[in-house]
Amino acid sequence: MMMVSALRGMATAGFIPPILLAGAMAVSLLHLGVPRRSWRAVLNILSSPLSREIAMVLLLAFVSLAGWLKSDLFPPLITGLLALLTLISVDNVYFAADRSFSLKLHSGQAFFTGLYAVTWFIEPTILFIVFSMLAALSVVMRYKSTEAGSLARTLYYIRAMALPVVFMLIYPDSPLTDIAALVVFMAGLIADRLLFYCDIRPPNIKDRLTEHLEKEYEKKRDKQRQNAGIS
Repeated sequence: MMMVSALRGMATAGFIPPILLAGAMAVSLLHLGVPRRSWRAVLNILSSPLSREIAMVLLLAFVSLAGWLKSDLFPPLITGLLALLTLISVDNVYFAADRSFSLKLHSGQAFFTGLYAVTWFIEPTILFIVFSMLAALSVVMRYKSTEAGSLARTLYYIRAMALPVVFMLIYPDSPLTDIAALVVFMAGLIADRLLFYCDIRPPNIKDRLTEHLEKEYEKKRDKQRQNAGIS
């Protein structure tokens, strides 16, 4: 909503953004081992993607709340850029866990999903068409998601079917079909966003540690053999 408002040169969209951001921050506390120390989460901004995400969400929440209380306090462009940077910081947390190139092309990432959603509400329509084509390409490239289990398979088919159905519903250009198209469009975005989480493959720490220890052990053995003159 904030990016749409920024592109239209309008003030921040009411009280909904700050409430949603406050809810997101409250939920994020559940991920912390010691919630009362949550204030320390922003102390590692330079090296921690998670700290940067939390800092950006806090900053965006402050700006959106200030914009709600006094609409002309910040230019709409500022809130739009902050919203965009926040989406990028959210994605970077997951990219740090899974460095695969395929995940960076995933249409369910927050950055792409946010921009794609914005194209529904703005002109020119060609932007929506371009993003839809990119989403379709991403879906085709991720056909192996159907092998990940029943949930991922269901989400994949919802995402895949939503793309053409939206265009079929838009074509009649009537209020009812437009509403139906919006519902299907949002359902596709949500399914793709959930698929993003399903497709994340973080490294197995136990396997990595075992592999590291084995390599270190082999290095020590090789060094001992060299010192003992054993070939």
